Amino acid sequence: ALRMFLQPSHPVRIALTPHFFRTHQTCTQAKDLLVAPRGPLGRALPFEYEDGHKKVLKLLMNDYRFKTWPDELEQSGMKDVEYVGATDAVSLHKVMVNYVSNLIDEIYPTVELLEADDDMRKAYVYMSEKMKGVPPEFSMANLKLVWGEVLFRVTGLHTSIGNAAIAALEPFFVNFRLHKSDKGIVSGSREVISTVSTITSLTVPNEYPNLAQNWAH
Repeated sequence: ALRMFLQPSHPVRIALTPHFFRTHQTCTQAKDLLVAPRGPLGRALPFEYEDGHKKVLKLLMNDYRFKTWPDELEQSGMKDVEYVGATDAVSLHKVMVNYVSNLIDEIYPTVELLEADDDMRKAYVYMSEKMKGVPPEFSMANLKLVWGEVLFRVTGLHTSIGNAAIAALEPFFVNFRLHKSDKGIVSGSREVISTVSTITSLTVPNEYPNLAQNWAH
């Protein structure tokens, strides 16, 4: 949506682009590597039928519906459970949502400025049409809601909370379990732990751009 409707010089695109750095490349690598025949994911979590992982991913994508992370925890009955998704992730969610809210307030000091931005309106309408559950009304509140959640999911949840590099310490999204009596000891299989290590080494970029570089692309 950013690239389709917002010019490289648009302040929202410039502000959000660093948060999506290498996202497409990482997804492409995952598609060609993780779910490839005899790939790491296939070896760690094998299915008895062909293309099992791809079918599961397609089902998840088709059934996906936009919701905030706190609402998702509430619906899944995990809101008050002592695990990183209900503790650290919730705290990080508040940080990311406030960050986006302040960012949008900085770019659009008044509602009139937002309503006059036809390109931003087109980008939001596109997202509401493509992503089930996104509020259809183009408003300041909904813009903050959607982009705050998107940034949390992409930058916060995946990179900071569910990242494979820290999965051994934070058992989240990956199928790890901890012994209640031995906090910090992972009881996952060697195959799963090896897979997480492989994913990390393959997806970490050789060089990260710094904030002084031009992000208007």
